[in-house]
Amino acid sequence: MDQKEGAGHHKITEEATRKLFGTRDTIDGMGQQEYFQQLDEGQEHADRSPISSPLDWGETWKPHWMAEDAQREHSMADPNLSPEQNLQAIRSFVGGQLNNAHAAHSASRDFAALDGDGDGHLTSTEIKSGMGDKKLAESAAYLSRELGNLEELSNDELGDENDGFTQKDLQKAEMRSLGAATHALEDSYSSAHMFRDTTDPSDPHARVEGINVFNPLDEETTTGAADGAAVGALFGGLAGALVGAVAGGLIGVGQDEDMGTHDHRFDEVPVDEEGRLARASDLAAAAASAEMLSTYYEHRDDDDAAAHQAFADNVASFYQASDQGVSVFEDNDDPAWQQERDERLNATNNVADYDWVGGTCEEEASPTASEVPDSGQYESWEPEQEICE
Repeated sequence: MDQKEGAGHHKITEEATRKLFGTRDTIDGMGQQEYFQQLDEGQEHADRSPISSPLDWGETWKPHWMAEDAQREHSMADPNLSPEQNLQAIRSFVGGQLNNAHAAHSASRDFAALDGDGDGHLTSTEIKSGMGDKKLAESAAYLSRELGNLEELSNDELGDENDGFTQKDLQKAEMRSLGAATHALEDSYSSAHMFRDTTDPSDPHARVEGINVFNPLDEETTTGAADGAAVGALFGGLAGALVGAVAGGLIGVGQDEDMGTHDHRFDEVPVDEEGRLARASDLAAAAASAEMLSTYYEHRDDDDAAAHQAFADNVASFYQASDQGVSVFEDNDDPAWQQERDERLNATNNVADYDWVGGTCEEEASPTASEVPDSGQYESWEPEQEICE
């Protein structure tokens, strides 16, 4: 999904937070709005790019052949892996982020014991000291491994004089990891990333039928860049070639609206007039994220083995292969992929033709192609038929 203000990942994460909170007033001292802001910051951090984050580019903008491991962070495929290997890599990433959050929470519980001088800040010296204590060794190992990230969260920089990081920074680290897991899971409900069974698009456990590949420098783009460079060189030499290559590449990117088999049109998240999620699959994404986070909080005080198993089991339930298996789609000239894309685009575009309650006067609503009412439930539903006078 995109990061459009008031929509995209933000709106799905907001709905997931609302569902997670339910009747709760706070989680770790945070009200619903503060919790959403921290979780949303964490998920948006996963999408940083040279445009959105010039000082910390991340890898979301890189094609699969430049950053193979980054694909799983967005529920996409590395074409060098089999379908099942890709599913397992994605499950491992999402579950691994929950494990990291669990480690941050455990370290927070051990904070007072690790803080040797009791000044409310942990330093590298105190962390090293904790490594020698059997009861604190696991937390100290996590802190040592994540020291750079923790200093970044506390606005410290390596090489500067600083007081270390605080217990509050550990909470930020926990939320950053939960945000990364949430981002990857939400992405999997966009057909730009994965093709899921559309029998009931509001089902957060809909099985996976296909995984797409991100390649902004695909054949159309590189061919367009080469053609543009050739034309530009005729009129402006080297400078003209560079300008022509960029222009041609941008035109190539726009062909078929895809980057490899990642069609960005699916990443647009429609909302209704009241700003609510308007598409069944987006509600499924919110429901899945809320369920995953609820499972996390249910088990985060368990020991490592029990917690990690609970996280893995829950994450696996969102990434089950269909009975017909899973395909990895790399080539956007593949007729099978094009057929899937076109059918899903047609269903997605129909969202605009329906009211939020599920139907219009002109035609009957389709629960496989349109919105579902914001009832707080994410199950199959029957569209209301008596809404037009």
